[in-house]
Amino acid sequence: MLVQTDIPLAREIDGLAGKGPPIVITVPGEIRGKGRPRFSARGGRPRAYTDTKTATAENWVKCCALEVAPPAPLAGALALAVEVVVRVPASWPKGMRALALSGLLRPTSKPDLDNVIKLIADALNGVIWEDDKQIVEVRARKSFGDAPRAVLEVRAL
Repeated sequence: MLVQTDIPLAREIDGLAGKGPPIVITVPGEIRGKGRPRFSARGGRPRAYTDTKTATAENWVKCCALEVAPPAPLAGALALAVEVVVRVPASWPKGMRALALSGLLRPTSKPDLDNVIKLIADALNGVIWEDDKQIVEVRARKSFGDAPRAVLEVRAL
């Protein structure tokens, strides 16, 4: 099955009567998935914390979102569309590279798409939306490209 990757993913969300234009956020660079919580027993009591790599990635997503954030976080039900563009490995031959860039070959490697969505949802709490529990519909995909990035579109329902 051919997948046309030049169509913004939010257009694929069927039957949405959005309130106003979507908020589009571009996060340049390789995006990572949310890491598992870490535990420390310092002080005698176990505490959960977020690892440094995940915290840094969440802060980068938040910084990119602040450029287009509304004056106040959105309230109500929201739809989120996520397009993760992964760099084609440099070691691949030209034929495989061409297949990947045309959309005939899709990435099945890390980052895990569900963990990327978790990272994005947590990073945008209080910036784009009040809380990620407001997200009632999600569409996501990974594709290959020359420049790694994540493109997010948020629509109020």
